[in-house]
Amino acid sequence: MEDVKKIKTLWIAIIMLIAINLSVLTWLWFSPKGTQGQMSPERIERTLNFDNKQSEQFEIIKDKHFAEVIPIRDSIKIMKSELLEYIKQDKPDPKVIDEKMKLLTGKIKENEEKTLKHFSEIRALCNEDQKQVFDNDVLERFKKQGPREKPNP
Repeated sequence: MEDVKKIKTLWIAIIMLIAINLSVLTWLWFSPKGTQGQMSPERIERTLNFDNKQSEQFEIIKDKHFAEVIPIRDSIKIMKSELLEYIKQDKPDPKVIDEKMKLLTGKIKENEEKTLKHFSEIRALCNEDQKQVFDNDVLERFKKQGPREKPNP
């Protein structure tokens, strides 16, 4: 009789641990920020449940996108640093600041245009069901995340 109680207790403990693990995994999967607060390419691919052909095309699109935007994002960081260093002067020239801001906003615009094109290309890979998931889940999650320090290729 004593062994039956021990086995029953162990089964209850195992079931509780499984329930806790599933709860944590569900929370990580469905939380708005997800893991590390970013909508990673892996998460997009997993959320859309791409088949093998779509996954291959997604890899090509993803690699091309990051090859284009990493240099742009790096130049944005450099331009911001230069601008901040420039305004440390006692009398910075407003015209120079304006010129630097125009260059910076041009790079930011270029980055956003490439990102928009990237998401359009991903959506074009999707079938009708995946487009619904893309529109209702991926884009909504992406809207909620803040600016990235580093892309997550």
